[in-house]
Amino acid sequence: PGAAPRAEKAQPSRERVQKRELPSTSPEEWADPWQAAFAKARRAPLVWSYHELGLDLAGTGSPDRGNLFRKLIAELGLPGGTSTFWPTAVPVTDPETGATSLLPDAAVYHEGLRRLSARAVVLLGRQGLVDSEYAALPLFEQRIDAGRLIMHVPGLDQLLRDRRQVRVTLSFLQASLS
Repeated sequence: PGAAPRAEKAQPSRERVQKRELPSTSPEEWADPWQAAFAKARRAPLVWSYHELGLDLAGTGSPDRGNLFRKLIAELGLPGGTSTFWPTAVPVTDPETGATSLLPDAAVYHEGLRRLSARAVVLLGRQGLVDSEYAALPLFEQRIDAGRLIMHVPGLDQLLRDRRQVRVTLSFLQASLS
């Protein structure tokens, strides 16, 4: 009696949390190029993502990128089955011109990460960050988002041109993944 009422601890707004979450969809509802990319991915704790990956998965990309990934994965000593590849954009062809462009879909990208059981994501290059809506993450930095470790490293073109960047990237990834 006579005591002041206790202030209740402020709770995060559920409405705000729900607005941040992207809608959950099933792969059957995705556009065909996303379905095709998802069919090639497998559940793994580490996901490698970059803008041009959709082209590589469709067989129209650069073989140099595949060679670089084999080197990175071997240098990191990652056991088989611990990595998978999930694009931040997929190739689409304009029916009128026949021109192919890369189309991102952040909602599908994040739903794919969830379905792949990703615990860590290596995003290569600035465009991959923009596609996936992680644009504020500086190069060689990491953060936790939705329970996943997100790491930003240089894009593949830069890594293919500069061996020093490959060494720096490997050092960063070894420290982040240990």
